[in-house]
Amino acid sequence: MSTEKENQRSKKYKSITLIKKSNELVEARYRFTLWEIRLFEKMVKEIRQSDTDFKQVDIFIRDFISEYDKKPNGKLYQEIRKAEELLLNRVVHIPYVDEAGENRLKSYPLMAMVDRPQDLSDYGKEDGFISLKFNGELSPYLLQLKQRYTQYDPEITMQIDSAYVIRTYELLKLYEYVGSKTVKFDEFREMIGAKEYDGRLKKVLKDTLKTWEHIKQRVLEPAYKEINEKADITFEYEPTYERKKGVGRKRVNGIRFFNIKSARDRGKSLAFPSINSNVSDDFEKVYQTVKEYVNSGTVEKWFRDYPLEQIWKGINYTLRSLEQGHKIKNAGGFLQAMVAVTDLQDPVENQKKEKQEKSARDTADRQRAELVRSLEQHRENLRATHFEKQFAISMELIESKPAMRSRMIDKASNNLFARYDPSLSFEENLQSSPFKAFLVTYMMGEHPRAFYALNNEYQGMFDALEEEISAIG
Repeated sequence: MSTEKENQRSKKYKSITLIKKSNELVEARYRFTLWEIRLFEKMVKEIRQSDTDFKQVDIFIRDFISEYDKKPNGKLYQEIRKAEELLLNRVVHIPYVDEAGENRLKSYPLMAMVDRPQDLSDYGKEDGFISLKFNGELSPYLLQLKQRYTQYDPEITMQIDSAYVIRTYELLKLYEYVGSKTVKFDEFREMIGAKEYDGRLKKVLKDTLKTWEHIKQRVLEPAYKEINEKADITFEYEPTYERKKGVGRKRVNGIRFFNIKSARDRGKSLAFPSINSNVSDDFEKVYQTVKEYVNSGTVEKWFRDYPLEQIWKGINYTLRSLEQGHKIKNAGGFLQAMVAVTDLQDPVENQKKEKQEKSARDTADRQRAELVRSLEQHRENLRATHFEKQFAISMELIESKPAMRSRMIDKASNNLFARYDPSLSFEENLQSSPFKAFLVTYMMGEHPRAFYALNNEYQGMFDALEEEISAIG
């Protein structure tokens, strides 16, 4: 992609939100076509941090296609229609371990609703749109995620035209936390959709890429090239083999992904910096500290399931207990139990923390209040700029449509809140703030499409500010 195109894309999506999914959903078993993934990501981008349930997402088809630098045409309309129909029937299978330690599988229909034009020809209309809504049962995997989630910049996946490569990238973003991961061969095929079951898990609907060579040529090599060139991470991979006595060719039973690290390590400039750039170092420090008690696989699981602070709390508590001579028969088991405690209370650590918090509390409160005031002022300035741009669009429409100007004035004359004075000229009335606000509201109601791009851009910035203010508060 040229530098000019990169700049255009960066400007176009400067207010875009990150894709955020629970780790369970990232590793779920399902198959998406390329345009299914794109519709899915479009829906996830509309989710706000404050949402408590799923909202209907309206997608204007021509605009949606243009986001991928594609020219709308009949073939693409057919692909999107097929994608939305497939989404309506998709079932997501999420493996989990129950309280008794048994391996189980939860299966969910993906969509609650898809609403689209009846005729394919209507997809090409200027205002042609589709509406989609997630199944509410998926809310724990997409809404108000605070821990055990994976996030990435959708601008990266927008540059990739392979569903297999995108799914591999999602998995690597999850494994970036530990820097390496070995996945069973058939599990990987199920996660990327090369092997797909029906909703009842009784029938195999699709079973392709059955051999290591197929996976390597169709998935891993393209992923290695595209992700290492375009994404915010880099990685290496190699096959793992089953243990077999004697000579002869051994069967590939897994894939080891390793050296998964932030692309910043090689000096690549990113729109959204990786949050996991030091995770490999953290993993190594933790492992070296506890390797005489637990293996690397256990540490890997900790990094996937728990925050780093919680992991160190459990380790320090265990090591301190051993140093103080407490009798612990199974140090490895005790260590794992302590790491799993969400809010482990360590008296020594608590004393240190209380002193630090007491000395820093007043300063932090002042800084927080100042920052909130600054952000609130920025929000007000942003609102003023947004309104002035809305007003400019409204005036362009008014000047090009004299009849609409007359209708608007008639409405304003009969609206108490518009404060329209018929004894003054139109230009003189524009000096009145209530009338300007009425004019903008009226024009947005009459021509919503004219304001769609502007409002969408500013809504993203407003949401980001609100989230930042809420996080500080």
